[in-house]
Amino acid sequence: MNDFKSAEEILNAAKKTMEERGETYDKCGITKEERSFTAVAQAFNAVTSKSIAPSDVALILMILKVVRQESSTTIHKDSLLDLTSYSALYGEEVIKCSNKYGVTKGYI
Repeated sequence: MNDFKSAEEILNAAKKTMEERGETYDKCGITKEERSFTAVAQAFNAVTSKSIAPSDVALILMILKVVRQESSTTIHKDSLLDLTSYSALYGEEVIKCSNKYGVTKGYI
């Protein structure tokens, strides 16, 4: 069932979900954040001999969530929440790359 009535409600729910997942997946218990895109990109690069950036991982996951929603005949709440979260995390990765390398696309 769809509980959302506005973009603001989706954003607030996505923020809450990110905080909950941070509590669950923060290995050191300090940051209360879950940030796996760099590790996923490194693992993908090692397995495939390709070169993708952490922001590419976020983009791939965003596409996955859009495809899932577009394939459904009903509103898939989890896909909307994750799409919103991945979009914010994509922006965070682009900013980190820009701050570190002076460009918005930095490969590891």
